[in-house]
Amino acid sequence: MFLSGIAVTAAYVARTGAILAHRELALVRAQAAADAGLTHAIQALSDIQTQHELTFNGHSNWSFDAYSVDITVSSESGRIDVNAASDQLIGAFLLARGLRADMASQLLSQLRAKQGSEGPFSHLHSPETRTAASGNQTYAKPLRSIEELSDIDSWRASGVNCWLDSFTVFSGQREVDMTTAPQNVIAAYRWLQEHQEGRLPMTSVAAQKAAPNDHRSLAGSVLRVRASALGTDGVQASSEWIGRLTGDKRDPSLTMDWNHRPVTSRSNCTSVT
Repeated sequence: MFLSGIAVTAAYVARTGAILAHRELALVRAQAAADAGLTHAIQALSDIQTQHELTFNGHSNWSFDAYSVDITVSSESGRIDVNAASDQLIGAFLLARGLRADMASQLLSQLRAKQGSEGPFSHLHSPETRTAASGNQTYAKPLRSIEELSDIDSWRASGVNCWLDSFTVFSGQREVDMTTAPQNVIAAYRWLQEHQEGRLPMTSVAAQKAAPNDHRSLAGSVLRVRASALGTDGVQASSEWIGRLTGDKRDPSLTMDWNHRPVTSRSNCTSVT
């Protein structure tokens, strides 16, 4: 009986190990497919003659081996650069997401503290606050990746993972390109329009949005490309690339960031319309 129990346990351990090894191999293959999707996208986007193969500001499907790869392409210029944007704009984003003014001020103050600034932004609810507290300030410790927002306790507790697509650290611009801005960023400008004077007019926002397949040359643009691979076994993996296109297919990109991102559900994330 004792030896029989040992045999059953050994068989269970061996089977579990085999299942884990198989899943690990499947994940590696899915990750390779996602990386292949990024390489395909970067090469296609680098030439105006082939960039039509992908949908700018939308989704494109591509097949690699037995994997279906979903590719999204968007511009960093439509996102809020947390190292360059004014306190006013970031504060408006937080308020438009439904945060109380005191909580928005706390998040902004902790962000600036992480960046090496001691100047808090207060009274975000006040119509009299019309000038960005940060001005043209540069920070001693700018964020190197947008994931660093998750290192700030108050941001993580407020659901920052649902906001990462609205922020960047790579555009270097104080304002955003409204033609490529996601809905949550547009909502921040709408909030400013309603509560502040002298800001960007938000008339006909829909007309400002870029068409899903904009055929302008993307050479020189800083783009975010995300590829998510799904195998027939249900295993998923994703990769994300952020870089500036050079327009040279032999040397197509100046890579700023290439990371393997976990595939996370955004079912609990809501977008302001």
